[in-house]
Amino acid sequence: VANHIIGGHIHFGISDCITHNFVNYISRYAGIPLRKIEHEEDLKHRGYVEFGYGLFGSFNTTDHGFEWRMPASWLVSSEIALAALSLTYVVVKEYKINPENTRIPSMVDQIRSVQSPITTGRLIGKIEKMKEYGKYSKEIEPLFAMLIENQKWKTDIDIRTMW
Repeated sequence: VANHIIGGHIHFGISDCITHNFVNYISRYAGIPLRKIEHEEDLKHRGYVEFGYGLFGSFNTTDHGFEWRMPASWLVSSEIALAALSLTYVVVKEYKINPENTRIPSMVDQIRSVQSPITTGRLIGKIEKMKEYGKYSKEIEPLFAMLIENQKWKTDIDIRTMW
């Protein structure tokens, strides 16, 4: 069986708030948690990074809205896929509810955040305070458990067996 790298981007059917600030906010609160559970080897072998996929704040506008290009192989299992989509939804809703109260760290600080063990607790705490979190906490908790336990998702398994 050949190994294939599975990309990951999420399409949004909204176009009224597409700004770099908005996409950086999504990258901060949804992208960093997803990046923290990705294997470093997978990061190295993702050839599509040169096209903007997987980079902080990367997005592309489309006819239906936009695609956020930061997350990686979040399709590795149905549980991770549901957590990634739920987390991203919670983050997008939070920004749309109160965009003027969002503070976005610089790209350099966001990249450093992936490396920092301190970031995990802070990010989880901020996400848990978001208005929509309670509705989706059950779906997001497996991702948070992986973060707390410093686990990485398994990309060396055929996803057909994980689904």
